[in-house]
Amino acid sequence: VPVHGTWECRCAGGAAGAAAAQGLANCTLDECAANCTTCAGGVCAAANQTCVDTNVRVAALRDWECRCTGKSPNVATGKPVVSCMHNECDDDEAKVCENAVPAQDCADPDPSRDGDWECHCAPGMAAHVQAGGAAAG
Repeated sequence: VPVHGTWECRCAGGAAGAAAAQGLANCTLDECAANCTTCAGGVCAAANQTCVDTNVRVAALRDWECRCTGKSPNVATGKPVVSCMHNECDDDEAKVCENAVPAQDCADPDPSRDGDWECHCAPGMAAHVQAGGAAAG
């Protein structure tokens, strides 16, 4: 004979959480880590990007984000970022070029690569280019 009041709710569909006796389970769903129909399923990793689920409530589906690795601030929700290009001359550390006396121009030869920005002397100034810092005269 079944005993009344012995039922419990459990998380399903890739959600995680403790079962609850005679009540709702407290479930979460990290769509970057779980295997489910709304999950990222390695989409971000395949594009060399990081997956982040900013809201793991079960009711918050399809809100996972792909984020560029490195310094690019670009983010896309539910799909890979189209472009992870980043001009390092916009970063504070590259301001050394414009703060040099006399001021120099900053150049980022490959916006898809970090750490390759350069300072260039103004035309007519004799100096060599120094990567990641002010040109020396």
